[in-house]
Parts: sequence; C-alpha cells; structure tokens
Amino acid sequence: MEFIGFQRDLSVLLWVVLWLLFTGVSLWTYAKTKELQWNQKVILSLLRTATLTLLLVLFLNPIFLSKTTENQSPNFLLLLDKSESTSLLKGMYQGKHSYREVVDVLKDPPVHVEFETYAFGSSLTPFSLKDSLITEDRETRILDAIEQISSLDDPKDGVIMVTDGIISDRNDPSFEIQQLNRPFYVIGLGDTSKVKDLSISEVQGNRLGYFESTQTLNVFIQASGLKDQSSNLRVTDKSGNIIQEVPLRFSSPQQSFMIPISLELREVGLQTYTIRVEEIQGEWTFINNELSTTINVIDNSIEVLHVASSIHPDVGMIRRLIATNPQMNLTTWTLDNDGRILEDLNNLPKTTPDLVVWHGAFSPSSEQLGTYLPYLSDQIPRLYLHLPTPLSRLNNLGTPSDIIPDQWLYSPYGAVQLEQAISNTDHPILESVSDLTATHPPLEALLNSEIDLAQSILNARYIGDESKISILHAEELNSVRKAYVSAWNWFLFSQSLRIEERNYVDQLFTNLLFWLSNGPNNDVFEITTTRYSYNKFDDVIFNATLMNEQSKADDDASIELIIYRSDDEQKTNPIANIQLLPEGQGRYSADMQLGIEGSYKYQAIVRKKGMEIVREMGEFVLHDSNSEYIETYQNTPLLTQIASNTGGVFFDFTDLDTFWSTLGEVGKLELQTIKKEQYWYPVQHILWFIFVLVLLGVEWLLRKWWNLV
Repeated sequence: MEFIGFQRDLSVLLWVVLWLLFTGVSLWTYAKTKELQWNQKVILSLLRTATLTLLLVLFLNPIFLSKTTENQSPNFLLLLDKSESTSLLKGMYQGKHSYREVVDVLKDPPVHVEFETYAFGSSLTPFSLKDSLITEDRETRILDAIEQISSLDDPKDGVIMVTDGIISDRNDPSFEIQQLNRPFYVIGLGDTSKVKDLSISEVQGNRLGYFESTQTLNVFIQASGLKDQSSNLRVTDKSGNIIQEVPLRFSSPQQSFMIPISLELREVGLQTYTIRVEEIQGEWTFINNELSTTINVIDNSIEVLHVASSIHPDVGMIRRLIATNPQMNLTTWTLDNDGRILEDLNNLPKTTPDLVVWHGAFSPSSEQLGTYLPYLSDQIPRLYLHLPTPLSRLNNLGTPSDIIPDQWLYSPYGAVQLEQAISNTDHPILESVSDLTATHPPLEALLNSEIDLAQSILNARYIGDESKISILHAEELNSVRKAYVSAWNWFLFSQSLRIEERNYVDQLFTNLLFWLSNGPNNDVFEITTTRYSYNKFDDVIFNATLMNEQSKADDDASIELIIYRSDDEQKTNPIANIQLLPEGQGRYSADMQLGIEGSYKYQAIVRKKGMEIVREMGEFVLHDSNSEYIETYQNTPLLTQIASNTGGVFFDFTDLDTFWSTLGEVGKLELQTIKKEQYWYPVQHILWFIFVLVLLGVEWLLRKWWNLV
C-alpha cells in the first residue's frame, strides 16, 4: 500500500509546530499534578498526544493507494439453438448426436473458460451445459434473442453461437448483430447437401376479403432434387372440400416458383384454407408439404374519395389499386395549382365516404371550400400520402392543419432504405407483408415526419446514416383511424420486374386501406386479436377498448374472456377463461398460448359492479408451423456473413477439431492480467475512530487507577 498524501494538505513546518504543541500541552497538563510520579506523567502525556495526533491525521484525511493484479480466464457468451430443425437427421449431420458432439467440444476447452449460456428458439432462456438441451421449438427468432442479449454484461472475449441459421422471422439479422460490437464465433449445424424435398415456403395474400368477391393467394413452392417429376397442388376449405387443384411439373434440380390461387369468397366470417402439395416418393419429409391460411370475409363495400394535389406516378398507382379492388368504390378529385377540383363537381360521392385519401399538400380554393367541408370531418378515416411539393405552390398554401401535418410542408428529404419496425410486425397493416430491407427500388422520404400520438409502423434508414425514422404512422383517436405515409416513389415497386416487390407494395397499401376503412366504431366496447391467424406456439394477443356513455375512457370494468372451439356451437365446453388487465385510457389486454391447432371463438363479457353491460364475440385460428422444415439445410451464407461482419470466425460442425486452437491463435484463450488500483481512506473506516476511543479509554482508566478521578 502506497501513501499518496492528504486531502487537506499541511506544510511540514506546521506539522512539527502542531505536534510540539500537542506534546507540550499534554506534558504541561500532567506536569503540575503532584499525585503522579514522573513516569506516570510521561505515560499519560504520551496517550494524550497520540490521541490528538490521530484526530489531526483523520481530519486531514490521508489517502493510500493499493495496487493489485489478477489473472482472468477467457469469458464468452454462449448461445445454443434449441429449435427443432437442429435435431433433424440429414446427410452427414446426425441430428442430436452431432449436436451433442459440438456441446462436448465446448465443455472441454484446453484452458479454463467462463461461459454465460443461453438457449434460443422462440424465446431466449438461461441454460447450463450440465443439463440436456431440448430441441423442440418450432421457431427460431434470432432477432428477438439479439435484442435481449444486447442488454447483458459485455463478454470480454465475444459470443459463441451454435445454430443451423434457419430463422423463422425471415429478416436478415446481420446488421443488428454487427451493432453489438462483439466478435461472433459461429458453429454451423445441419447438413449442407440438398435432399429430395417439396415444400410450401409461404402463402401471401390479403387476410381481409369481401363477400362474393375473388381473392388471390400467392403460394410459394420450393422443389429440390425433383427434376422431371410432377405433383399436384390442392386447396381445401375448412370443411375439407377441394376448391382448386393445380398440376405441378418440375423442370430443374433446384426450383422456386409462385402459384396464384383465386378464391371465390362465398361465406362470411373467418375462413380457413389448407394448401397442400401432393407427396412424392422419396421426399426427405412430408411435414412441409402443407400450410394453412385464413381470410376474414366481411359483407361490406367501401366508398373511397381520393384527392390528389398534383399528377404523380404514385397517384396513378394508388388509384389503380383502389379501382381494381371489387370491395372499393372510387371517387377521384384532382386539384389545380389554385386548389380547384378539375373533375365535374356533380361527380361527388353519393354518400359520405368511408375513407378519404389526401395525396400531397394543397389548400382548397375559397369558392370551393364548402365542397370540401363535409370531407374534412374528424369522423371520417383518413390516409395522408406525402408528395414533394414545388416551392411555388408551398408559398401559396394556406393548408388547414387538419388536412396535412404542418411538419410535412418544409422538411428536407432524401433517399431511404426500408427497415421494418420489429416491435410492430404483428400490426394488421404489416400482415403478410414480406421484408424487403436488403434491396428494393429507391424511395425518398422526409427527414422529419414524426406524428404526435401516432404509432410507428414502418421505419426507414437514410442512406449514409444509421439513424432511423418512421415513414408510416398510424393512430386511433376518438374511434377514428388515421395513417400517415411520408415516403414516395412507391410506383417503382409496382413497375419492378421482381414479383416480391410488386406484391410488397400491393399488400402494404391494400392492408392499409382495409385497416383504415374497417376501423373501430363508436360502440362502447371493442375487442380484437392482433391477427386472425397465429402459429400454434405463438401468444394470442387480445386488445380491447372500453368507453362510458359520455365517450370517455373507462378503466373500472371487469372483462372476462371465454374461449371455445369453433365447432362447440352451444358453447358448453370452454377451453380457457382469463381476465383482461387494464392498461389505462380505456385500454385492456391479455395474452395466452393454447398450443393446439384449430379454429377458436371467443366471447368477452364486460361487467361493472357485478352487472353485465356488454359482450362481444370474435374468432381466430391456430396453425401448426412448418417453418423449421422449409429450409432444412445449414444456412452457411448467413452464418459466414455473421462471423465475418463481427470480426469472428465460422466453423462447420465437422471442423471442430480446430475450434479451440483457432480461438487460441487469435488470442481469445489467453489469461487476461487485470491491474486494479484502489484508493483507501482511513477516515471512511470506523476502526480508526474506535482506536481513538480506546486511547481515551486507556487514559481514563489509568487516571482512575492512579486516583485522579
């Protein structure tokens, strides 16, 4: 321990003077005491001097420095994939046996290694290498796992991740992993060979339809090792009736293609359709040959008024999308530079529109303002779509703030890259909307488009900038839905040669229009699920709103939720009964996991003071997941990219004999010598004050022993 100095510093001369003063005062105090012998006087004087000197030292607060060194073992965060695909036997990969061999290698490092271990699949859970890993999860949500580990203590030597790279969320996690600033040493599970297999990878299409209309579903099929062979695609309804059958013929060893399926919606309610490709002898598995989907069929039509401030390709795209939808009746207004309607004013909507789309920034002309007023009502759902507005027009605008957001008028804009908001992937607007974060036609958007009280649904990142902005907001206020889209050039998606880009823009804006037009009504109580259809392992999420007779939020009710099988017509055998919990501002929610596929109905009963005031019904479907069986081989490109982007190394499960030696070569197995410095302050330790009391006590006892007290 090294003495540093005093917090309150004194010169050496002053130190000597004070010590002599203490000594002199102590000697003088006892020198005049005639009852004591000279040696007794010396002892008492020294005790008094020691006490005063120690108090002075403590007052000046001396500082000491303690320096120590210790060796720290290598420290890693270990992530183990617990999804079902890691246990599949295929080619050289022997399922659980091969996985155990990997774990055994990790258990036996050449030096002592500290692990903080977690298993990930549908969720992230702590794990011990002493326990047996159960690989039964039917999903691999790697982005959720990354989000959770970002809050953990930073491992000094990086992350070891063991996985096959088969992910359920379909979003490339490379960017998010890179943001952790930790090297990833990735061990790839699974076989890399292509086996004979036929699978349905995805079904895309609008999950909301209208009675007596036609709905198109796009079925994506993958075929491996089936050249010159054939199969059939069959679509059945919830009663098992065959609706459509399409012959399939495979012309190459590896083939991916899309089959459009047209469905005639002849029944109102939640309809379940099962799509299956006929098994071919010798397939590796039949589990991925079938996929189910749902369409909520309603008996209604939507009156849409589209108002455009200028001619832009986006305007034409949106109008075509509305006009070609059999459930929508379109009325168009196109405005000149003075805000006058170019169409015949006799061509007004026959009834109040169900939805008004305001496209671009404009101001109604004074002579036609009365024409606009009925369509400015806060009771009509609205969609705001931004267009770049010439400065000459902006200078003439007197746009009412309830038509277009103020921050949209003069904000700068630039090129953006889409980035779907992870937290809102369950929002109905994004249902069946695929992820296009990797590449897509160029979009432009405002630099500042945040909308007060609105929820961010779709994000973007400015090219050359890592900061995120929202380009799609949605809100529900006073039982009316509104949405704001601050990006443009969407028409480029509809003109793309890539079908996934055309499907993206069609699905996104169709969902958006339906969500707005089928918004919450003015009923006292409303309850919905976040989706019509769930994976059977997902949590079914219920959201409810409750208003009193004065249309004010009501948080004082009890809401009981009873769930039945759809075929239980008499509702005599409920399979679940839960309470919705209040969240404030009239909102209630609950979630639960049933884990059994099938169709379900629910009944929500609202009570206040023990009396029932209202009840509502709804339905949803749980499907079995085949996501772990769609791609059944190791996703080597993704795993290699993760390792490369983070400064780590990729290892195949067959190359583990070099795992620890490679980590040793890059310096990850060396003992880390950590130097610690600790400052020590005696004044902070009560022991020294106890010592002062001891000195005073000894002096007092001696005085008493020598009859001075």
